Amino acid sequence: MPDILDPLKTQIKNYLAQHDGSANIFEVLRNVESEIEWVSMLYINQAITSSRELVRQGNTVFLQQEITEKPEVHVEKAARPLFPGEWQFIDDGDVGDFKRWMEERFQNYLQRNNAKEKEEARDLLEKVRLLSHYHAAELDVATVEALWDELDEFDKAYNLNNGLVWGLWRIERERISDSYRIGNTECQLIYPANGTTTIHEYRRQPGKLKWQVLPVEQEGATFYIGVAPVKEIDAVSAVPDLPESMTCERAAKRVLDDQIGLNEWQRQLSVKRREAIMQFMEHSESVLANAPLLFVFDDERVTFSNRSVEIDLSWLVKQSIERNGQRYEAYRDVISEGRDNRPLWLIDGQHRIRGGAGSKRGREVAIPIIIFPKDFKLKNTAKIFAEINTLQEGLDEFHSLFMQHRFHIPSPNVKRDFRVNEDGEPSTADSQANHWSYELAANLCNDSRSPLFDRIRFLKQNESIKPVVKATQWVDFSRSWIKSIYVEDAFGSSLESCTLEIGNYFKAFERLYADKPNPGWSRGNRKSLIQGQTHFIALLLAYPRVREHALIIREGGSGLLNEPEFHTAMLAWRNIDWWDRDMEAAFGGGGEKPRRSLLAWLQDAIGAEPGKRTEIHNDTHQSEAGRSLFAKPAECEIERRGNNWMTRRADFMTFRAERPINALPTVRWELEDLSGTEIESGSAVCRDGHIAEWKIRYSNAWNRHSELIMVAKWDNVNGASMTQLKLRRH
Repeated sequence: MPDILDPLKTQIKNYLAQHDGSANIFEVLRNVESEIEWVSMLYINQAITSSRELVRQGNTVFLQQEITEKPEVHVEKAARPLFPGEWQFIDDGDVGDFKRWMEERFQNYLQRNNAKEKEEARDLLEKVRLLSHYHAAELDVATVEALWDELDEFDKAYNLNNGLVWGLWRIERERISDSYRIGNTECQLIYPANGTTTIHEYRRQPGKLKWQVLPVEQEGATFYIGVAPVKEIDAVSAVPDLPESMTCERAAKRVLDDQIGLNEWQRQLSVKRREAIMQFMEHSESVLANAPLLFVFDDERVTFSNRSVEIDLSWLVKQSIERNGQRYEAYRDVISEGRDNRPLWLIDGQHRIRGGAGSKRGREVAIPIIIFPKDFKLKNTAKIFAEINTLQEGLDEFHSLFMQHRFHIPSPNVKRDFRVNEDGEPSTADSQANHWSYELAANLCNDSRSPLFDRIRFLKQNESIKPVVKATQWVDFSRSWIKSIYVEDAFGSSLESCTLEIGNYFKAFERLYADKPNPGWSRGNRKSLIQGQTHFIALLLAYPRVREHALIIREGGSGLLNEPEFHTAMLAWRNIDWWDRDMEAAFGGGGEKPRRSLLAWLQDAIGAEPGKRTEIHNDTHQSEAGRSLFAKPAECEIERRGNNWMTRRADFMTFRAERPINALPTVRWELEDLSGTEIESGSAVCRDGHIAEWKIRYSNAWNRHSELIMVAKWDNVNGASMTQLKLRRH
């Protein structure tokens, strides 16, 4: 009888056969997913375990014959893939490293005197800790990406890490690549823990490398242009970088005497940029077009002849190396004392080369290079570097997004991926959603009849008073529902229809307040609360819920939703006074919590009977849809499932609670003893916006007490409610 996993095993074996008998487990998963829709990491592991022809060691999958025929094939336990894939973890240890890395950053933030959103920070930290309870193989990409988006947004608002880059926590451990060839020899690339260089390790002495080059003469000097693979440039190039630290005195001496530190003037490599480029180069459309500048420091090992340059690798040093309790000999370019013997210097482009070399795809890419021979003189070469790096300025966020869209630039960040196919059309759903979102904003901003006319900031040069939202924010907060509602719409949509329907939404919102003495939507420079850059985002995020209710009101039919239908769907918002000072005090200012609390109230109010202003602007009606903007949530009921009391390690309990109206979608659970001392805690996000669950397992505390209390806390910007459930030993 055929095994259900047989087609899966065949697909894995075929893929490995095409990749020299081995591959990273995540690469295997991505390949199989493209052929077999029902596959998951669980099925991949089951297929490998049940097959006599497949072997998994760490995160590498081998054909059994590969290990049999090549006994030297092994996987070092310390070796970790340099790029396992975005939103993917290498193994359980990697998940733990991620948790500890994020904990350190949140704890540093919480210790700041000026930290404004401590409660939100604690909630996010709990989510990170909750993630670490799972095995790496159990974590799906969508779950991890959703959490990462929250962390990234918090970092951008409150400078948690001055920019988060996926995988950055991995730099704290040594990482070793899979084997690949440099010339005629197998090589492994090593990124030392917290190191700013690369180390190449060869089991035998390699031969020479040869690149084709063309001479260029300028002002009596000759240099060369050519093409070479990233992996080979990385293998033969060092960086004359400044020391990681030095005293002010030493620095002053270098200023006064240019002979001090003659070979130490390049900036230190930024590991954050390196990791970002490593991710960037994993995408097939990514290109490194800027030519790195190389200087021949050791001309005994580098020779030019007949329009070629030859690099002798005999300078490699044979070393005795110990790893995981085993000792072996290998040839390295960076010796134990830290001296780098590579004969070329990377004058400009170190991040491109070091990052590209860490990518399995990127290392094989051939890129243009410019080589300055030793007689060009180091001082002239360093001057070129200085001119390049002091005269150029990085693009601001507006200009960057503008260029990404105009020139269809691909990106590993799906929020900024604008890749197109050969026909010039967006080649992925994410790319199409980004194009549509950006162009939709432009359409509404350019339409004099639209409430958003001249209200969206696209470039730094735009005035900053009148706009209600930045184009970068618009794309960030609308692209996901544009993708799900319009791009992936089974009935088909167009940018034109998308623009008309969303335009009707904003016209309906403006019309809600048209007869008010102080309209909620102002056309002038003075703006109401909802027209602030922080709070306007709530309107973007509320759109899917409003649209859903408008479709229910319509009761069938087809075609675009019109302005009256949207107007009816959001009638419960009609008597909100967006100019109210109490509202400004409660929801004003920056931060996620006020905005998320406002969004929760707006979403819960949809479909409710419109309340009077006095019913809305008070705190007397807890958890009533469309009422009491200033009330904290009501208490909830806690439902217990599973054991009544826990006495064994295998025991567990699950607690469920329904989100109160107007509460944020995250509940904080706390298990306490009768004195109020916390024993265990965690956070849970509501499924479908309504039910939150928390699962706890047995601990020694259940033996020490006869009674415990489970506490559920729901909150919003106005405060928190607390519900208790007593647990008693029989």
